Amino acid sequence: IGRYGDSPFIYPLYGLGGIPEGFSRLCAIYGGTFILNQDIDEVLFENGQVCGVRSGDQVAKCKTLICSPSYVLNTGHTNKVKQIGQAIRCICIVDHKISAVHKEAESVQIILPQRQTGRKSDIYIMMVSQIHQVTKQGFYLAIISATVETDNPEKELDFALSIIGPVKEKFIKISPMYKSNTCLLYTSDAADDLLCVDLGGRRIIKKKK
Repeated sequence: IGRYGDSPFIYPLYGLGGIPEGFSRLCAIYGGTFILNQDIDEVLFENGQVCGVRSGDQVAKCKTLICSPSYVLNTGHTNKVKQIGQAIRCICIVDHKISAVHKEAESVQIILPQRQTGRKSDIYIMMVSQIHQVTKQGFYLAIISATVETDNPEKELDFALSIIGPVKEKFIKISPMYKSNTCLLYTSDAADDLLCVDLGGRRIIKKKK
């Protein structure tokens, strides 16, 4: 208990790439196959059930397929998923901590409740820093994630950006969100947009009237 600090949440060093790296090692221990940098050319079915995938001349057999919707769409199974909206993510490089949180916090997640922002869904802000080996000393990464609700997605992030403060540089990406029409899959190309976790501190900030 307390091996990784007092927070109930864990964030991998060097970024989220540490998660598939750890999975590949665990997969090898249990006799699994981990294939890197490969596209799927075909999703294989047998008696109407998923039984594997094909990449070139290689076939990987399975009983259950969990994958990004992009693989399903790229293999022609457009009837298996339905787009249900869009998610916007804004990655900001800043040279200061978010002033609204504890001054000693090197990482944090802030949830802006929908009722306090006049939206239909929450907005998430995550900040990580050099202690996670993702920035150099004196810089921080602040990531804003939200469900797109208007024709001006970037404008929807104004309140979140005001909480972060001055930004050195920002990168914005809007991704489609999908829902499975079958048990073939349930995921989203923007999945990681809404899976920001609390890294040690949380504060809900009320919007000023």
